[in-house]
Amino acid sequence: MHSLDEVELAEVIEKHSIARNIITNVLIEVNLAGEKTKNGILAEKLDNLVSEMNKFKRISLKGLMAMPPLGTDNRKYFKQLKELLGGINNKSIYRQKLSVLSMGTSGDFETAIEEGATIIRLGTVIFGNRPSKLTKLNR
Repeated sequence: MHSLDEVELAEVIEKHSIARNIITNVLIEVNLAGEKTKNGILAEKLDNLVSEMNKFKRISLKGLMAMPPLGTDNRKYFKQLKELLGGINNKSIYRQKLSVLSMGTSGDFETAIEEGATIIRLGTVIFGNRPSKLTKLNR
């Protein structure tokens, strides 16, 4: 799961993981630019959420995920996410080292890889552009 951003969601994930007798790997989604239209925890609240994750026995926090604002210099956001991950590891606020950085899409994956992405989300480069809603209606 790549979209954990609050303790309440972790509580739900924990409950379902216990019921299924599984460990659920998660990434915390960080809203680096503070965009109102996006989910994710703000960077200044990240350490507190990471610390809270230690109480969950059926959730394994693996790293961080972010979606930078469209039309911006994504490199600075990718660097920021990597720095946040490094800071968490340096402070030892989670029970294990975090190693996953999910960042980058079809339009910026090369930059994301250069900045340390371990997971990239590709769609358009594989499947092409999505048809518009108008195109779907005309079919």
